[in-house]
Amino acid sequence: MAVPTTQKSLLLLQESTPYVVGERPVPRPGPKEVLVKIIACALNPADHFVPDPPYSRWLIKSWPFVPGEDAAGVVVQVGAEVTSLKEGDRVVFEANVDIPDGAAFQQYATVEADLTAIIPDNISFESAASIPLALVTDVMLLYNQSPAPENLSLRLKPVWESSGKTPRADTLNYMVIPSICTV
Repeated sequence: MAVPTTQKSLLLLQESTPYVVGERPVPRPGPKEVLVKIIACALNPADHFVPDPPYSRWLIKSWPFVPGEDAAGVVVQVGAEVTSLKEGDRVVFEANVDIPDGAAFQQYATVEADLTAIIPDNISFESAASIPLALVTDVMLLYNQSPAPENLSLRLKPVWESSGKTPRADTLNYMVIPSICTV
């Protein structure tokens, strides 16, 4: 598949400004990465608050910033050392907003092949894109044992803590998944 040299991206040019649509180069995958053509991405709560302080100072490493953490798409290029994926594979992944090439709110993104999952044929790109946030949220609730920072206003604790149950996945009967909006 022919891959263009430039792409449209949602950009935050500086702190506390509106997002704009701009152009960026299409990245090339590293040896252990794949290039994914983004078909669908989910809106993550972080996408709302990251443009403004204090979050922007904590989370944004460089400007312009490309947001978007949850995506699904088609592999269009494969790095030299990747054997688990091939061009045409449908994948879902938690994007890496620490590097602009890895963020989801653009037409193409690079991602480490080991951090993707194949999308089954019976699941749409839109549905698949909603999975990363829900999965990470559940994993954090189930396995994050570290105390919350003192300045954090939401003091969420693991679901078993108030009942005294041990954190065992095989003892859980159900999970509550946060509401996610896909675009």
